[in-house]
Amino acid sequence: MKTSVAWLGAFIGLFCFVQPSQQQAELATLVTPEMIGTVLDGADKLVDLIKKIDDTFLKPVTDKVNQEINKIDTDLDGLDAEEKQFIVDAKKKLLKGRSDIYRMRTILNVLADETMQRSKTLIKVITATLDGKITSELQKKGVEMVLKKMRDLMSRSVVLLQEAKTLYREVGQALGECQIDLEEFAKRVSILADRSTARYEAEAKALRMKAYISLTSCVLLPPVCAIGYPIAAGVVESLINKWEERLDNLVERCHKSEANAKEMVDKVKRDVDLLQTEEELIVLWESKMNAAYVDVKENDYLETVVTMEMLLKEGYHVNQLQELIVACQAYKKHSAIALG
Repeated sequence: MKTSVAWLGAFIGLFCFVQPSQQQAELATLVTPEMIGTVLDGADKLVDLIKKIDDTFLKPVTDKVNQEINKIDTDLDGLDAEEKQFIVDAKKKLLKGRSDIYRMRTILNVLADETMQRSKTLIKVITATLDGKITSELQKKGVEMVLKKMRDLMSRSVVLLQEAKTLYREVGQALGECQIDLEEFAKRVSILADRSTARYEAEAKALRMKAYISLTSCVLLPPVCAIGYPIAAGVVESLINKWEERLDNLVERCHKSEANAKEMVDKVKRDVDLLQTEEELIVLWESKMNAAYVDVKENDYLETVVTMEMLLKEGYHVNQLQELIVACQAYKKHSAIALG
């Protein structure tokens, strides 16, 4: 009896304290018993849970976005406020998108860890039941506690995973818009740098008119030109040379800014691709969760497990839970890559 009670206490104890995920150091500092309780036992929607995560935890995300966006030079002569706004808007969308993704991954990693832990515990319960080791009233009460915990988790998961799919699509759309802003800015900067464009010609014309304005006196007093023209020509050439240097510098900065914007486009595309794959993994996780939940939520779950195993001996219900564990592991593995 002591051995059976000790064994029961060991697996029930898994629900008294949950170890934070050790695979992702970025998330480990946030995963506390309070956090787990908020995710699993609260009634908050996923979007509300996201808001509860301390913004200070997102400082690395914010710093990285600032560092990447600040590489894109917007202080270029000839760029108007509307064109500079593309980068302002892109930064806002990227910061919100990445912050929401980070928060979502934190919450879903908590959910995945707990799902794997409780699934493994339920598998132990099923194995012990089939081996005839659940005999005392205390053990039976422990089993009911395990089943209740699993049912509560699955009921909560059904809601959170459905909301997660919606949020992933919303963030993906926002990042798609960020990508469009960056591409449009790169296009505008490329036009600015192109000497053959009408914009360049307009800039050149304006500067030449300013340089030659001192020669308008030749129309009224031609003799003055004999003295004034060499001086004016020197001024003109000096201005033209300075203008050429300024233009060369502008072109160089434009090319660099365009390259940095395009590099940022590629990074955002990667974010979007990772999101799409992750959403597919959530769909898989959800399907495995729903398949198991259909059976687990029934009051005669263990009796059904025993009956089916006696008839078929295929380990159907254990396989269900193992497939759910594998689906959670797949999500965690991919999210770890995304966070890296």
